[in-house]
Amino acid sequence: MYASSAASASRRSLASRSCRAIAVLTTLGFGGTRWISAVPKGKFSRAAAPWYRTYSMAASSAVWNNPIHFRWWVSRSVISATHVPHERSRTLRTSGIIYIPYCQCKMLPVPQPYHHLNSWLQIAVTPMIQELNLVVWRKEEMFGLQKRNKKPTFSFPCTLLSDRCRDSIQNIRLANCVLRPTCQLGLPSLKTLDLHNVYITGDELGCLLSNSFALEQLKLVFCHDIIHLEIPCLLQRFSFLEVLACSSLEVIQNKAPNLSRFWFTGNQVQISLGDSLNVKNLKLDHSCSISYAIDTLPSGVPNLETLTINSTREIANAPMASSKFLHLKVLCINIFGSNFHRDYDYLSFVSFFDASPSLETFRLYVGRQFNYDSFEGDSSSLRRIPEHRHGNLKSVKITGFCPQKSMLELTRDILQNAASLERLTLDASPVNYRCSGNILGSKCFPMQTAYIREAHKSILAVRTYIESKVPSKVKLNVLEPCSRCHPL
Repeated sequence: MYASSAASASRRSLASRSCRAIAVLTTLGFGGTRWISAVPKGKFSRAAAPWYRTYSMAASSAVWNNPIHFRWWVSRSVISATHVPHERSRTLRTSGIIYIPYCQCKMLPVPQPYHHLNSWLQIAVTPMIQELNLVVWRKEEMFGLQKRNKKPTFSFPCTLLSDRCRDSIQNIRLANCVLRPTCQLGLPSLKTLDLHNVYITGDELGCLLSNSFALEQLKLVFCHDIIHLEIPCLLQRFSFLEVLACSSLEVIQNKAPNLSRFWFTGNQVQISLGDSLNVKNLKLDHSCSISYAIDTLPSGVPNLETLTINSTREIANAPMASSKFLHLKVLCINIFGSNFHRDYDYLSFVSFFDASPSLETFRLYVGRQFNYDSFEGDSSSLRRIPEHRHGNLKSVKITGFCPQKSMLELTRDILQNAASLERLTLDASPVNYRCSGNILGSKCFPMQTAYIREAHKSILAVRTYIESKVPSKVKLNVLEPCSRCHPL
């Protein structure tokens, strides 16, 4: 009797203290082992977390046991996984704490691969839930048999959100499912929405956004049903939009007044950022994005402070800017792929310097390339652009530095015209990952022998054409291929 009373009191005390719960579901659309446990957020222990051991084992063994993982984090409470015999399968609840039976089921037929998922969601989604992370995997996807861009078959039950956690849910991440919200679905506390390979139309997404007044961040990845994306003006707190590889997208129209970060990857589309005075951080990733950025962004996003450009192909060199980036302080240009022209003029990047009087940091990354002409002539034949001043430029790093003529010219121009330059880093390896010295097990990113030879040729070019131009106040840092990981 006393033990029972003590247990009840403990549950009541725990219920009163449980102020936050997070449901994270990583599911496979076929049978297997299921786990649930609860651990305190911020006090994670691998040894004490059965779901972590199961999750790691599954990842390393290609999910041979086909697990479905339920992870519950409840503040200031720890509940280990409770195993209940299958014949007594039942769910025991306290406020914010759920015990799930350990059970085993056979592989489900392909037409109904998510037979029990709706039931599990009914258990996981409670009125106190603040975060929901649902990732749905098909068996074919796990073993590399899934056809590319095949539409998911599981339809997420939107009524579950409106009926169960409409006022509490703050963060939602859904992956590999279908989402069909109606205008009746309103989530007034929702702050972040992350949709990855979720099939939802632009109109349906608009219905959801129009009733989510607290939304601050939206991320869309591989959402191929969206043609027209519109962010409504009612979202006064909305500040971050990321769109990645939504293949059908044609128009992005933002009407939210306080958007400050916009990241876009995909085919070039029509972009209207509305009142863009608050946009300070912008990332573009599509072909010809260098020319597009310098042609359109100075006037379109006048208060930009950080600009990242990823490009796989450019038809022409960077043009001269018609207006200026008056507030741009950080510029990162990343060049990838073999489609980049061998004769691209890197010295044309001076156009960005001239258009950015406040620029302080410049980063250039050039991916592996083998089709350039190495310069071996006299330094007097290298071009100079007179009367150019990059007054505030302080830090420059070029990763993938090579002895192409225009890259040597760009580097020398920076040294000659950046009066405030403090540090210049030239990395001859076309990779961003390096080992940590002699730490056991640490190795650099693999490089072919031909690339290692090219890197050493680049180092020789630095000594021949660059070092003599470095002012005494500038610290030159030349990064060679790691002698331990990449010996010749």
